[in-house]
Amino acid sequence: MKRLLILFLAAIALPSLAGDLGNADFDKERIMRKKDKFEQLSIQNEFEFNCGSFGMHMKKCFVEFKDGRMIVDGSTGIIPSQIKHIYEQPKSVGLYLYLIYEDSRGKLSHAGFGHLGYIEGSSFYKRFLDWLNEN
Repeated sequence: MKRLLILFLAAIALPSLAGDLGNADFDKERIMRKKDKFEQLSIQNEFEFNCGSFGMHMKKCFVEFKDGRMIVDGSTGIIPSQIKHIYEQPKSVGLYLYLIYEDSRGKLSHAGFGHLGYIEGSSFYKRFLDWLNEN
């Protein structure tokens, strides 16, 4: 009887969950105070951001999502299939995204992107995930 009750409660609750991982899925409604700014930033294709190693070693950069590529400062860029590993390090302020990707020579390389603003960082991360899913 206890099992049936648990299954019944799960069946009622599951349709209301945000995604395949339920409460673990990113819920911008719950954590974003400035949802309008987040929505605007997360659909743009161009970002003035910070690139490179985490912390003081980051430099200003221009990141663009264009023709299926993520391009930094006019570089050749990469396509989603070149991404081999993604690590997001949320900070109490801002966000840092670390990537390992296969470069055009077939060698593994790494890159970093960060922003001190949580909304800006989260917006970039959402756009990045959308780009990964476009192709």
